[in-house]
Amino acid sequence: MNVNGNVPERRTLGLERRTFRSGVGLLLCVLFLTAGMLAQDWQPVIAQLGDSNSGRKIDALRRLNDAGYSAAAEFVAPLVTDPDDAVQFAAIDAELSFFLVEPVVERKGLGSTRSRAQEAFDAGPLVRAAAPAPPVLIDRLIAATADRHPRIRFDALHALGVIAEPPLNVEDTRRLIAGLQHSDPVIRTATARVLGRLRAASAGDALVGALNDPSDLVQAYASEALGLVRDDRAVQALTARVDYYGKGTMANAALLALARIAYPTSRDLFRARLSDPDAAARRAAAEGVGRLRDGASLEQVRRLAQSDPSNEVRLAGLFALDRLGEPQLAGLTVSIGQPVIGAQARDYLLETGPAAAPAVASAIGTAADPAARADLIHLLGYIGGAADARMLEPLAKDPDPRVARAAADALARLRR
Repeated sequence: MNVNGNVPERRTLGLERRTFRSGVGLLLCVLFLTAGMLAQDWQPVIAQLGDSNSGRKIDALRRLNDAGYSAAAEFVAPLVTDPDDAVQFAAIDAELSFFLVEPVVERKGLGSTRSRAQEAFDAGPLVRAAAPAPPVLIDRLIAATADRHPRIRFDALHALGVIAEPPLNVEDTRRLIAGLQHSDPVIRTATARVLGRLRAASAGDALVGALNDPSDLVQAYASEALGLVRDDRAVQALTARVDYYGKGTMANAALLALARIAYPTSRDLFRARLSDPDAAARRAAAEGVGRLRDGASLEQVRRLAQSDPSNEVRLAGLFALDRLGEPQLAGLTVSIGQPVIGAQARDYLLETGPAAAPAVASAIGTAADPAARADLIHLLGYIGGAADARMLEPLAKDPDPRVARAAADALARLRR
């Protein structure tokens, strides 16, 4: 069990070739429930969740998990904090299945060194199905982040990061930030990552404090989280880190956080780093001047977008050019589904929001790779509108099951 601090979010939705049933199961459940059928069939299994025998609880959880019966999410939630560790593990795993559109590794036992919840978290936000999570589930997952068993804590944290939808409210954030003080640096690191993913704005002060954590990994992810929550009160502390470290991982993490916050006082710092020998610094600087609409940097950014040796920097250059008034959204969509830079392009398009929807919709029609098409469809579910829903309806019957699942889920998200 570990936190992959050096692995970027570069997985596509088609992570595994194993048979995956929860996405199809979700659609079947909706159809059958509409007809008033399947819910009655599952009542005995749901009743079994309350059995005093742990083995029977686990059997019920596995049956619900295998079927992807997401309507059971509220009934499974109390078992996330069951006294039996094995029941908790099975409950968290089942809840994860209910809210995944695509497969994320096979389930393993409580003693496994790999975490399916972390794999799902690392796959990025587009793996999350459209269905809203019941409040009781979010409550129980947060409670489980303080569990006595280290693996339960770890999986509950990452499952929360997948299932909860940003922004995390103030009360839930207050409960979650306690993990930044945990004795285990793995839990402190995971907590910082989840706070960032869930855009927990009220965690700013606690994350600034975590910049002084004894663990370098905690410090790096606290920097990342501060950038993701865009807390301008952190600008001074992050700038001091860039000045102190000068170059390398720590300096670059703080510089990227500053680029995401894009506070005007950072403009000169970004300009100076546009020609930095380190590609990570150039990427951050390009994002920063782009978000600040720094017209004086336009020519330099244009050169980065056209000829920088780093794929990441060229992509950041395109994003910055778009922010500076030179449309580049079509170029960003081409990178969806590509190794390494796919997640970077996804995040830029999500940040751009509805303005990027026409470019994403156009790219869906030309993408040859089904995995890339599915990613683009999921993306459109987040940023599109009513017209896009009409365009997606035929894709819900696409012969490629991954594309069809993506379209059905995107339609559900757009109609929420």
